[in-house]
Amino acid sequence: MGPLDEAMNHSLFDRAERRPLLLYLHRNNTPSTHLFCKNVLCNSEIINYIESNYLVWAWDCTRDANYQR
Repeated sequence: MGPLDEAMNHSLFDRAERRPLLLYLHRNNTPSTHLFCKNVLCNSEIINYIESNYLVWAWDCTRDANYQR
């Protein structure tokens, strides 16, 4: 998905695909990130549920330049 404002518009105003917007903010520098990704985000049941019920917008906050935005 593109920029956040595009994701928000798609989530709110696209009648065919209108679903809640799930924001995923990722930061590699935290100790539990790897475990969360491995145990939660790689779980096929969770993936199927999220894909069926949400529009997902992900942002990688690992780099300071992205974290500041």
